[in-house]
Parts: sequence; structure tokens; C-alpha cells
Amino acid sequence: MLLPSGSRNTLLNLDTSIAPKSPEMNIEDIRDALLHAVEEISTTSHSMDLLTALQDSWCEFPPGYLQTPVESMPRRVGGLLRAGGGPT
Repeated sequence: MLLPSGSRNTLLNLDTSIAPKSPEMNIEDIRDALLHAVEEISTTSHSMDLLTALQDSWCEFPPGYLQTPVESMPRRVGGLLRAGGGPT
């Protein structure tokens, strides 16, 4: 498999230690899509390192994939501020 020992766990836990507690600010769906894409690459290429796999996978996302979450940030941040940083 492409991912060195421990890399998959690192990727899975990448945002959990610093993840926002509000569901409005959660990026798990994006992280999961990226992880799935990297795992797809790992089954076909054994010589690619994790950084290259992440970069290639990121570039393969459809052009509009991140547009909706990015455009929703002002609304999401506003709700988070109104909630004083807690759940929205």
C-alpha cells in the first residue's frame, strides 16, 4: 500500500484534535473525500509518497466541489460568532 505505516491514521485524525466543535465549521466530508481519493491512488501506484498523493487527489476534485463550502463560510462564521463559538 502507498501509505507508510501510521500515515493513514495521521490522515484520519488530521483534523480531530483541532476540529471545531460546531457542525457548521466541520470539514469531515472534505477530509473523507480526500482520504478516499488517496486510497484509490494507493491501490494503483506503490511509488507515490503521501504528499504527492494528497496533491494529486486535491487537484482531481471537480472544480465546483469546494465552491459551496467556501461560499458558505461568511454565513457559517456569522452563525458561529452569534453562538459565541458554541454549537450553532
